[in-house]
Amino acid sequence: LPAVDASQTENLTEALVAAAQRDDLSGAIVKLPIRSVTVQAYGAIDHRQVSAAFKDPLHLELDPTFADAVTGGSPAAPQDLRDFLSRRVPRGVESSEFIARAEACVTRAAEEIGA
Repeated sequence: LPAVDASQTENLTEALVAAAQRDDLSGAIVKLPIRSVTVQAYGAIDHRQVSAAFKDPLHLELDPTFADAVTGGSPAAPQDLRDFLSRRVPRGVESSEFIARAEACVTRAAEEIGA
């Protein structure tokens, strides 16, 4: 899908939901780039609304590029942490959303302590 530019929208959840308003997503594997997003805005996404809007695709992956990321590139949990989290996804929650939210929390914590 075309990228959503978070710096150009006041409500990121609404912009992501709007990106789902297509007829060609049924059964698709969807990667939705989100550009220029702050960690705070990414953490504030209503993932339930986004999941409901993207109910037809087989899989949805949000792909954020953080505007306020610490040096060293976009924040991401190490693969072993992702594996750990993927085995502990609560029932009824999309795995990718659970891991993305955990990554956002880890990033926010690192920024708060100046790591």
